[in-house]
Amino acid sequence: MKLKNLGTGLAAAGLALATAGWAVNFPASAKVSPAQLAANKPAPVEVARSKAGVKLGEEFQLKINQLANLNAEKIKVRFLRVVGDSRCPANARCITAGKVSIAVNLVLNKQDLGEFVLTLDPADSKLATQSFGKNYAIQLVDSQPYPLTGGEIKPAAYRVKLAVTKAS
Repeated sequence: MKLKNLGTGLAAAGLALATAGWAVNFPASAKVSPAQLAANKPAPVEVARSKAGVKLGEEFQLKINQLANLNAEKIKVRFLRVVGDSRCPANARCITAGKVSIAVNLVLNKQDLGEFVLTLDPADSKLATQSFGKNYAIQLVDSQPYPLTGGEIKPAAYRVKLAVTKAS
């Protein structure tokens, strides 16, 4: 099926298309051109496949139990699990947007700092960032896949985009 027909068909059905780790939502009223579909940026490279460490301030993607190393900062980040996902399904209408919470483990200078919960909540953006150590912060930037009605997301399907920065 041609890209144009695929996008138009999905839009007409009010469905979502996931490409390279990014979800593209099509409301039933949307008109989607091939150029709009092609404009989506590719997902970040999964850290497990990358031999280079992650750099401070750089967004990186992890799946459950995957580890990211910020070698220069002596920081390790592991995505442990999804704590809760109450986001409104992409193909539904909801009163609230909902939120998604994840747990990560942080190690700084070989010292296990424990578990940190990060939450993407449109009502409170501060929950997505947690400070750790003396001058670092970790932020949950995105969580995929986005839920759809009638479907359950298996833990292995989750991919989160995170960033570690100097705390201000």
